[in-house]
Amino acid sequence: MTHTNLTHSLKLPGWLARVCAALWAAAALTWPPAAQASPALRRLAAKEQAERLAEEGAAALGRDGRAAARRLFRRAPEADAANVAAHTYLGVTADPEGDLTTAEKHFAAAAIEAPPPPPARNNHGALLLRLGRTREAAKQFEVSLKPDENQPSALFNLAQIHFQTGTPEGLREAFRLFERAERLAPDAEAARALVVTAPRLGDRAGAARYFREYLSALPRSYANPVFDEDFPDPTVIDAGGGWFYTYATQGDVAGRVQNIQVARSRDLVRWERAGDALPVKPFWASRTQLFWAPDVHRRGRTFYMYFSAALDPERAALFKKKQGAAESKEGVFCLGVATSARPEGPFRDSGWPMKCGLSFVNIDPMAFDDPRTGRKLLYWGSGFQPIRVQELSADRLSFRPGSAPVELVRADRNVPFHTLIEGAWVVYRGGFYYLFYSGENCCHGPLQEIKYAALVARSRSATGPFETLAQATGAPDSAILRRSDAFIAPGHNSVLTDASGQDWIVYHAIDVRRPYVEARIGDDRAVRRPMLIDRLTWRDGWPNVAGGKPSAGSTPAPSAAGARGRRRGTR
Repeated sequence: MTHTNLTHSLKLPGWLARVCAALWAAAALTWPPAAQASPALRRLAAKEQAERLAEEGAAALGRDGRAAARRLFRRAPEADAANVAAHTYLGVTADPEGDLTTAEKHFAAAAIEAPPPPPARNNHGALLLRLGRTREAAKQFEVSLKPDENQPSALFNLAQIHFQTGTPEGLREAFRLFERAERLAPDAEAARALVVTAPRLGDRAGAARYFREYLSALPRSYANPVFDEDFPDPTVIDAGGGWFYTYATQGDVAGRVQNIQVARSRDLVRWERAGDALPVKPFWASRTQLFWAPDVHRRGRTFYMYFSAALDPERAALFKKKQGAAESKEGVFCLGVATSARPEGPFRDSGWPMKCGLSFVNIDPMAFDDPRTGRKLLYWGSGFQPIRVQELSADRLSFRPGSAPVELVRADRNVPFHTLIEGAWVVYRGGFYYLFYSGENCCHGPLQEIKYAALVARSRSATGPFETLAQATGAPDSAILRRSDAFIAPGHNSVLTDASGQDWIVYHAIDVRRPYVEARIGDDRAVRRPMLIDRLTWRDGWPNVAGGKPSAGSTPAPSAAGARGRRRGTR
């Protein structure tokens, strides 16, 4: 295979494809054995070895996956510290995994080479901008633009820095750079930046024109899954600033464990990874690998994240002893809470679990502020036990002293989909509190036997009693979303309202085309669960999804214009 065909088949970015092509050509050269070579020739041999490793790493991307590619790329700088392709790839993969220190090290190493490679400097600048080091970031973008002034990403990021100054001069320069970036590569993000900047310069006509361009650049349709990665138990929030964030259970991302996965999107359809929200484990769960079902919401300037985790072995043994269950083989799961000033984190644990118990009963938390009473509530439950709710303290970091859990819906093997119930999510609408939850086994056994589905119940009170869809209507079961031929085990949902007022259900499911994960974390599970979304409509006082199954094929996309999505769907 020629180098042209190889780089094309891997679908690499253009700049990396060109680098790899050059490396391929260099690899055709031969050198004397190192023992007979002069120091200059030995240096050239080391450079050739690094280029070969970088070339093999690029090939491994399409052949053996990112983990194998990364091993090769890591070896390349050992042979030749100036290998730009290897450093750039290592930085690009470390950044979305939340390892910003490693990402910056490799971006900086790639950026110092001459002539300065614009992609390396742009990557380094973008990382510095995220870290708030705007002066250093601006320098990287400015140097990057000297050899090539037509780089949309560098222009856009430099424009953001000028915009942040807030001065008339800064705003004018930001508008000029945004406009140039948008002409070179029209997209929704560039048009949205112009919509925001133009009014501050008194250009209302320009704002209207770019707003029309912004709307036309948004996706008009989508097809499930919207995030084709292993991303179980998704919670989606409108984090402000035009960004939606989604959080998921622990997963393996390119060979690296992320405790709480994070991704973000401007339109609810196109998602990009945003690192690990909980890179440092709580001290009480520092040696376990089971971090499940995060729920995140913003109050004021603080983001609160509720999650469940397995207690460390010694603490679990002590807990069992105190409970009179020292001989129990069950694990001990706990509810935890962490806070951050930023939606992507890092979140810091409060210091102690909120509640612990044998087996996986205390999992799947969901916080909810009752719009009628103002009470702060936390819903949770699984492990063949009921869905429960309890009032939180004023600081949201513990349960209110004197409060007690209230049972809402019971597990019952004689009720369809109720042998095991979990994944609570509450929405207030039209005087009713709607409790979405999921039932049956989601993740184990033969695929044809998995019956997991999304269910619903409702009540006039946030603390019940709740009446299931089947009890209220006489339907054979309470499922609103069940398996299809293409997607198995749809469930553990969240609900979001888009800018047009349309409700959407966001959930995970097993894609039959690719049902299993490549790397398991302990003995947790083997199935792969990407993220899906579907329109949620209301009829006769109950929510429903068209066909009662995950949508297939092209579907009209959510409205993200203005980013006014409401997390809870309250009316």
